Amino acid sequence: MQRPSLTQVVSWLDVETLCLLFGMMILVGVLCETGFFDYAAVLAYRLAHGRIWPMVTMLCAFTAIISAFLDNVTTILLMTPVTIKLCEVMDLDPKHVLIILVIFSNIGGAATPVGDPPNVIIISNPSVRSLNIFRIFGSFNAGWTAILGAVMLMVLADTRELDAVIARVEWTTLIFFGALFVVMEIKIVTGLGESDLGLKLGPLVYALAFGACLGGNGTLIGASANVVCAGVAEQHGYKFSFFEFFRIGFPLMLLTTALSTAWLLTCHVLLNWDI
Repeated sequence: MQRPSLTQVVSWLDVETLCLLFGMMILVGVLCETGFFDYAAVLAYRLAHGRIWPMVTMLCAFTAIISAFLDNVTTILLMTPVTIKLCEVMDLDPKHVLIILVIFSNIGGAATPVGDPPNVIIISNPSVRSLNIFRIFGSFNAGWTAILGAVMLMVLADTRELDAVIARVEWTTLIFFGALFVVMEIKIVTGLGESDLGLKLGPLVYALAFGACLGGNGTLIGASANVVCAGVAEQHGYKFSFFEFFRIGFPLMLLTTALSTAWLLTCHVLLNWDI
């Protein structure tokens, strides 16, 4: 096989997905500079009236909801320091709270096509977009829409805060996904995986999304958000080991994947939904 040219390699990049990730990171950066995440944490504390479990529940629910619509890695990066401060005020060990928080972040990211990087990659496939439930994504370019929203927010933001917003963009993550798209294209160029098994695409897409997002809760290195949370916690003096995360995350991973499997079987086997 002839070596591909640089122009051909660049054409393999999924620009729309990279723009979507970049736009979401800018959006989260602008929200962070406005104090949105700090306000949400303080609001959770006030609504809980200083009670531990109601506050933890509200923090987890808030993180899951935000992670469903924004980049969950950046969200957990910003929520971790705030959660640590709240736990210190309440004389609570932050490690277990952070583990639960990042697990809910991964669960929330699995809820929408833009909540978690694996879902963004899945929805970028033209065959997936042709499915009924994802057909809305074929009518507009999600990547450039995110870029347009990010540019509008940066225009409205204080010019002195732009450096801080740009600094919050995870450039290494964007480079990683760019390289990943090139590696994925090799399968197409070499003709691997061309055999058609005649299976419905809908159930396979959901199974892949649930497995990639929920499966990351099993271990500390299973998802990018887990590693980011552990790194920020260690900077604040709270280091949790692989086994500490495994002890909480792995049983919850088994539970959530079992529930998602039961849901898929019910929808596509018993109810025969074609989505």
